[in-house]
Amino acid sequence: MTAPGWYPDPEDAASLRYFNGERWTGERQPAAAARIDEPALHSAGNGLATEALPAYRPDVHSTEALPAYPAVTRYQPPAFPSPAPYVDPPPASEHSQPPPPVEDPPPPVPRRRAVRSARRRRRTIVIAVVAAVLAGGLTGGWFALHKSTSTTFTFAGKTIDQPAAPLRQAEKSLDAIVASRHGVKGPDTRCYFAVPQNAPKGTKKTDVDSALRCGPVLFVDGDAARTYLTFPLTSTPASDGDVTLTAAAQPINAQPGLAPVGYLLQRPDKRSEPSDVQLTAPAPQAAQPNTLVAADLGNTTLPDAPSSALMVSLRGGVRLTKAGPIDRFGTGDAARSAPAGQQLIAFSYTSVPGQVANINPSAGQLGISVNGGAPRRLPALKGTQVVVLAVPAKARAEFVLNADGVRQSLALPTGAPGTTNLAVLRRASIDATLAVNQPITIKFTRPGSVTNLAGTLTVTHALLGYWTDDGKHHASNGGRALLWMDFRFQAPQQTNETGIDAPLLHLTPTGGKPIAAKDVDPTNRVFAVFDVPVNFTKGTVTVSGTETGNPTISVITPVTFQVSVPN
Repeated sequence: MTAPGWYPDPEDAASLRYFNGERWTGERQPAAAARIDEPALHSAGNGLATEALPAYRPDVHSTEALPAYPAVTRYQPPAFPSPAPYVDPPPASEHSQPPPPVEDPPPPVPRRRAVRSARRRRRTIVIAVVAAVLAGGLTGGWFALHKSTSTTFTFAGKTIDQPAAPLRQAEKSLDAIVASRHGVKGPDTRCYFAVPQNAPKGTKKTDVDSALRCGPVLFVDGDAARTYLTFPLTSTPASDGDVTLTAAAQPINAQPGLAPVGYLLQRPDKRSEPSDVQLTAPAPQAAQPNTLVAADLGNTTLPDAPSSALMVSLRGGVRLTKAGPIDRFGTGDAARSAPAGQQLIAFSYTSVPGQVANINPSAGQLGISVNGGAPRRLPALKGTQVVVLAVPAKARAEFVLNADGVRQSLALPTGAPGTTNLAVLRRASIDATLAVNQPITIKFTRPGSVTNLAGTLTVTHALLGYWTDDGKHHASNGGRALLWMDFRFQAPQQTNETGIDAPLLHLTPTGGKPIAAKDVDPTNRVFAVFDVPVNFTKGTVTVSGTETGNPTISVITPVTFQVSVPN
């Protein structure tokens, strides 16, 4: 169909006549008023042309509904003018006889050949436009895809060159740290830039923080709510004014913390941080077999040891204060659990006075023995540390004190004393105060002479122990004790006190049989002691009888008194 417009009047060559797309109208104007190749748009209001119709632009009409891709070259039409609408020639100029008069002549019929030609030209243009659109779609689609999977990040206002590189670097370090520290991580564990939600004034919205946040991860004794390690970043200039970031190999914080408040965790690949983190802190690694160390127990508590868990020697001793089996020891990365097939035992101890001195046992005198083997030296303790040992599940472990010629032991973890322990020194009390002051008469008989001396017997102190106070003599075995008392005889004519010889002394424990004293000093000194049961508490001392010799000594007026030593 011919487009509406002003065309040469078929009846008047000097005029233009308006064709409405279907037929000629009666509207005319001089031929100089309009160009034939630029038909005017007819105004129905006043019958005049009021707006010129732009020339046909295939590029405009074919690309209006398509997105503009920056990489696509805009389509340009062919270098020939847009075709003018074809009209049938005026009847008056091609026929010798004028047509019959009609008031409103029928519209001209466009030639089909010309129409087909116009359609072919339009089809060619459309194909070119479609090709351009397809090419632009492929190229622009690549750019659109590229842009959709990447995000611009800046550091101090400068574009970060290869922003994924520091993330990969930190993630490699993170994997090594998790492996070496026996940690755990999730399937979505990765590193992120931290971008402020509200950029500070004067900074870009794409500026990242000076450290990466990597997580979620957890280590031994970790808090499930704190799962991010912080890796600091350093920057160096790159080409084209960009900046290259490098992540540190070690994080700032040894234990993971919370995700930063007021920041968004972002990545170039747009992967977001996991929203539902359900990590559980790992159990400690197993300790080395037969471990013997000083360690902290963290939140683990030990039960008190029994009061009998005591080993005392001549000059010093130790008391087991706490002991028990444990599942683990240490805290954080240093925490350890029991080795395979073994159990962990922990204990603490303190030094106590010995029988005659208060000297702490040396490191070489204390140790741990397993199944009766040679003792292993104890580790030195600091602060609140305890001794921790790993032994086979059914082994016999002992805490050993080897001093002054006696090997003593305490079973672990029960604290039960060994059979060779000095039971008397485990007593709560081993001495007592006495107040003996009685008259006594002693006869001295020599060949040809007899002398009676009347004087006073005093006793002020009694002491139970395993050794004599000089350490040279001891009880017959660990289940017995030596009872010593300071007997003193003072005669009126004498300036010095003398002792009472052992043959004149006897002790009868309450409910027991008499025990004769023995002199443990073979010199002229008198050192009389009683070898008594370790559980001795009360008895009666008798000073009487005769000691043969030169002179022979006899007690004329026997003396008796009670002795009591609390247990």
